[in-house]
Amino acid sequence: MKVPEKYEAIKFLEGKRVYLRPIENEDLDLFYAKALWDKEVRRLTGTQVVFSRLGVQKWFENISEDSSRVDIIIFCRKMINLLEI
Repeated sequence: MKVPEKYEAIKFLEGKRVYLRPIENEDLDLFYAKALWDKEVRRLTGTQVVFSRLGVQKWFENISEDSSRVDIIIFCRKMINLLEI
């Protein structure tokens, strides 16, 4: 999906170096690669399960339809990318 030129992400909390915003479908591959396979993230969260990309995609679909929750992602301003945890 192409993001319109005037698109501006919803930002919940902004600092000089990072900001928090809701997870979007376009974040799936980055989230899967950076958050779920990073050894340090897995250690800190106690994650022992191995996730498939399809499983993560289904999870993304479920959370996007659940109005009772807000899932956020940390972004670094300089890199305009998912902050490496």
